[in-house]
Amino acid sequence: MRARLLCIALLATGHAACAAGAAPNDNASLGINLGGVTYWSSEIVFVDLFKHSQTFKSQAPGKGYAQGGPLDLTDDGYVRSLAGGGHFADSIVLSQPTLGYPEGIYTCLYDGRGKIAFAYG
Repeated sequence: MRARLLCIALLATGHAACAAGAAPNDNASLGINLGGVTYWSSEIVFVDLFKHSQTFKSQAPGKGYAQGGPLDLTDDGYVRSLAGGGHFADSIVLSQPTLGYPEGIYTCLYDGRGKIAFAYG
C-alpha cells in the first residue's frame, strides 16, 4: 500500500520513477464502469459481437421458443450440428439497433455446411 501511494504521489508530481513506457495500444479505447457482457446492453465490449450475444437456442417447427431439444455445441459454444426435420438454432446478437452501433461492414465467418440467415424484427 505504501509503495502504491508513493508511486501515485510521484506520478502526481511528474517524477519518472514509476512512470511506464508507451504501450503498443496507447490509442486503444478503454471502457470503465461497464454494465456487464450481455446481448441487451448498450455497451459494445468486444469487437467480436458473438462474445456478448445470447447463447444459441434450439428451435423446431411446431414447438415453442427454445423447445427444439438439446443442441450439439462445440467447446466454445457454437453449433456443431442440428437434428433433421427443419430444426434450427438462433441467437440474438444486436438487440437494440437504435443505440447507434458503429456503421460498417460486419463479417460472419463459419466452417461447415448449412444456411445462415440474418434478420431484424
